[in-house]
Amino acid sequence: MFSILCVKLISNAQSIDSIDFSVLYNTKNYDELISKVPKKPKELSAMSLYYIGMAYYMKSNDAKAMEYLDYAIDKGPVNQDMYYYKGMIYFYGNKYSQALKYVNKAMAIFPSELEFYYTKAEIFQAMDNKDSAINNAYISAKSFKTMVKSQILLGNLFKEKKDYVKAFSAYQKALEGIKPGTETYKKT
Repeated sequence: MFSILCVKLISNAQSIDSIDFSVLYNTKNYDELISKVPKKPKELSAMSLYYIGMAYYMKSNDAKAMEYLDYAIDKGPVNQDMYYYKGMIYFYGNKYSQALKYVNKAMAIFPSELEFYYTKAEIFQAMDNKDSAINNAYISAKSFKTMVKSQILLGNLFKEKKDYVKAFSAYQKALEGIKPGTETYKKT
């Protein structure tokens, strides 16, 4: 009897573990990923719960995304993205203080990720805290990945402050970072 129970438990665990949520997420098979969520999802690893939350996030189901990100955070170990995307859900829900709290938690784990500074700049802009937004956008602009959008954000912030010389300079730096012939270049 005991051996039958052990085999049943092992086979159930293997069926749950055999679902590679990361592959489904990375191949953008969000509906399929969601359809594979077991009846007792809390038995999954924190990373599996994170991928389920992210699938809901990509499907714009913020309530379910938040639910699974919370499961992932509670289960641990936690990574910076779990906190970051929880912060993004708060940001898109106009809950800026909570958004800032979770982006800061993400930054505490991975402080060299300059995308987090860009997000903080956006949050501070939404909170009408232009000086903090500018400080974070300057830091974010040091990254090639976020330089153009950071310079555009800086231009917008300086324009709001009626500092047109700095706004023009930021827009010019953004334009210099855009490759000619790209869609972004054509739109500017």
